[in-house]
Amino acid sequence: MSMQRQTVLALIEAYNVWDLEKIMSFHAPECVSEVLPKSLNIPPMDNTAFAAYLRDNLIPTLRNFHIKVYDIIEDTVASKVAIWGGSTAETDVGPYVNEFLVVFHMAADGGKVVRFREFVDSASFGEFFARMKGQAATMA
Repeated sequence: MSMQRQTVLALIEAYNVWDLEKIMSFHAPECVSEVLPKSLNIPPMDNTAFAAYLRDNLIPTLRNFHIKVYDIIEDTVASKVAIWGGSTAETDVGPYVNEFLVVFHMAADGGKVVRFREFVDSASFGEFFARMKGQAATMA
């Protein structure tokens, strides 16, 4: 198994235990993370912004978060790994279910992610966050 594939699978495991420090340890210092499509209006994030996005928005909201990998495509020449998968979690507004495709651009040695592009199911993503906003409004 290639180093870049090992790195990506270890990163997925870090997500499955929802360990922010471990997740971020796989990001190169110059890593840029994107949640796509662009219609979601989530700007690209450096490591500081991405860690804050996880820490302040997702980790407190999504309990028992789990990723299931359906398929992996690897290009060792271009230093890229793509994963098609699904994620699930429990939340205060009901189950969270999302399908995604992530393209990981890897450092030349395969040990770190230098660019993270996650394409989410925008309908599911939007519906979930609308429920979250609705709950927040009723609690205000």
